[in-house]
Amino acid sequence: MNGLDPIFKPRSIVVYGVSRDADKMGSIIYGNLKSYTDRLYIVHPGTEEINGERCYKSAVDIPDEIDLAIIALPAKYTVGAMRDCAAKGVRSAIPIAGGFKEAGGDGANLEEELREVIKSSGMRVIGPNTVGIYMPHSGLNTLFLPKDRIGMAKPGHIALISQSGFMASAFMDMACAHDLGLSAFVGFGNRADVNENELVRYFAEDPDTRTIIVYLESFSNGREFIEICREVNKKKPVVVLKAGRTKSGARAAASHTGSLSASDVVTKGALKQAGITRALDEHELLDDGIVLTYNRPICGRRIGVVTTAGGAGVIAADYIESKEAGFDLEMAVFGKETMARLKEALPPFASVGNPIDLTAAADDAMYDKTIECLQESEEVDAILVFALFQSPYVSGATVDVIKKWYDNGKKPMVICCIGGDYTKFYIDQLHRKGVTTYSSTIRALAAIRTLVDRGTFLKREGIV
Repeated sequence: MNGLDPIFKPRSIVVYGVSRDADKMGSIIYGNLKSYTDRLYIVHPGTEEINGERCYKSAVDIPDEIDLAIIALPAKYTVGAMRDCAAKGVRSAIPIAGGFKEAGGDGANLEEELREVIKSSGMRVIGPNTVGIYMPHSGLNTLFLPKDRIGMAKPGHIALISQSGFMASAFMDMACAHDLGLSAFVGFGNRADVNENELVRYFAEDPDTRTIIVYLESFSNGREFIEICREVNKKKPVVVLKAGRTKSGARAAASHTGSLSASDVVTKGALKQAGITRALDEHELLDDGIVLTYNRPICGRRIGVVTTAGGAGVIAADYIESKEAGFDLEMAVFGKETMARLKEALPPFASVGNPIDLTAAADDAMYDKTIECLQESEEVDAILVFALFQSPYVSGATVDVIKKWYDNGKKPMVICCIGGDYTKFYIDQLHRKGVTTYSSTIRALAAIRTLVDRGTFLKREGIV
């Protein structure tokens, strides 16, 4: 096994901290892993069995090579367990507990002892102060989160790397609500060994991952991170939510993970230069991850808008063109040929300027003909479609129309569906079909801007 494979593709696992209480952290983790491998072991020096499962007093006693140890013990016992792993020759470990560097004082001393064990043994380690990892494609799950309180993502194509375990957990829960899958969930915590730079490199080579999204409160090595991401970005997009942008945020980050944040002015410029998409909150992280995974880059700034509600088109036009309160893009200007085709395809009551207003009398066929015209227009680089299912003649067939052009059209499309429960039914259908769909105008246009920036970076690098 090479690199970080003992962590993410372990063949054998030992768990410290299992007890007869099924609600304890170690017991939850052990239960999660029983379906992953039958080479699963317990170390518990105080008993020979727990609920019928054999326990070993030390990892050294286990008659098997061990790829991964999960240490679900309090901080004061974790270093001893790590030494036990080192004596066995365990290849990697995930110490779960907090109470290390982020706690200061004795905790910082404990983390220094932990680092010494790592250095002398050569073990690869995620943590401490981590919620663990989850690999949906293989079923590897070292999380201790109660399954009745959080959605567990289905297999997908986004690798989530997070310094904060809770932020990663909340994001995965949000992803499940959008029927979005993940290729990996990694809470790396205090990074006593493995850091974000190694993780980005690792998932850049992972065939299940198309997009890498990262939550950070500080950089372990900012210059190296930027250089790695610049190269990775050429084949897979990287999205970063860098918290601790202000003095107060930086102080909060220091108390949370014991990390010091860099100047945000420097961070902003470096991320942009490397083509990294920057998110400012969890919703932007989700939206950017979705659109970069399931859509193509936009190589231009001219946006065509299709709607059945004039007001939605007006709002979109303002956001598209405004520099101060929008996205500094361009409303596409249709030439004579495009205008003629639209007039021929649509009834006289439709407005064929940009935005194109099909009015409340629109039906599935009008959506189909309009999108076809814009897909073939040389004046349009991307299309924003307001699929407003409240319109009386629009049916579920519009979902199939959108899917057809989304997959087969020449131009990238982003969909916006505004409404309540009735509309959400169709949003969920579009999500299941892999169509990037948003529930507000600003989120849809922010996604378009993300694709434009992606296209600009790839053009600058000579890739498209």
